[in-house]
Formats: sequence, structure tokens, C-alpha cells
Amino acid sequence: MVVKQMSNAEQTLQMQKNKLQQARSTLKASGLAQQTIIELLPQYQQLINRGFVGEEQRLSWTDALSKTRQQDKLFNMDYKIGPQEVYLPNFLPDLGNLILKRSVMTLDFLMLHEADMLSVFDGLQRYQTTLFMVRDWTVTRLSSQLELSSTLNALTPNLQTKCTLDWLTLRELTLRKPTLE
Repeated sequence: MVVKQMSNAEQTLQMQKNKLQQARSTLKASGLAQQTIIELLPQYQQLINRGFVGEEQRLSWTDALSKTRQQDKLFNMDYKIGPQEVYLPNFLPDLGNLILKRSVMTLDFLMLHEADMLSVFDGLQRYQTTLFMVRDWTVTRLSSQLELSSTLNALTPNLQTKCTLDWLTLRELTLRKPTLE
């Protein structure tokens, strides 16, 4: 009987040691997770402040274009922004509980020279708009008739550009609650 009690006590002791080891492992893992959060929180906050995390900032995009056009003395710009859609690029196979979305913007405007387009990209960065990728960019030389201006000191465009940008936004994946009908 004493041997059986000793065996039960040893089993109980071993079970308690296993539970203690599991608790220590869990504590260590949570400490590492907390440390990771502490290290990455400032960078995540910067992404929120830039408008990359959360709702898309269409108004800030158009404001940045307008300010850039005025400051860099560019010709008028026509733009269109498509609806926001889920974006699943191959280079980001797993985002966990986050979802990447994009809104496609097309820009069409006249330029004095190629650097005008780079001024637009720089301006979008300067005014802290959210992240974007250039999807397509074509530049066409205008005809020589347009280059001949009737006014001597007027700047006349030499090129026309059409550009497609993907505006990116990261959002937390939310599960929809079933609705009762």
C-alpha cells in the first residue's frame, strides 16, 4: 500500500513538474512577445500616423497632389481614384489577421520635362501621404505644333504622362457577425 502511495505521489509530482515547466515556457514566450511589441510599437504608430494602418485617406492624397502641383509649379492634373479592393500580392503570402487593401489612382497631366513626374512622387512623400506603388507610367512626347507657342515667354508642355498608382492601406481583419433576418 505504501509503495502504491509512493508511486501515486511520484506521478503527481511529475505532473506538477510538467505543469510548472509549461507555465515557465508560457511566461517566457509572453515575455518575448511583450518585448517584440515594445520594440515594434513606435514603428507601428508611425504607420498609423502616416495613414497606412486604418481607413484610407483619399482626401490627404488629393491635397498632397494639389500642394505639390502648386509648390512645384506643375501643369494641371486629372486624376481618378477607383474603389478600394483587397490586394493579395505574391510577395506578402501571410499577413495574419491583417488585410492589405489598395485603391488604384490614375493620373494624367502635361509636363515640361520628365522630372515633373518625379516631383509628384517626391511631393507625395513630402506631404506624408500613405504608402503607394507605381504600377504603370507612360510618357508621350507632344506634337511640335503644341510646342510652338504664340506667346514668347509662356511655358508650354513638351510631354504628357499617364500614371497608375496603387495606394495601400493595412487593416485588421474583422469577422462579420451574423445578422438576423
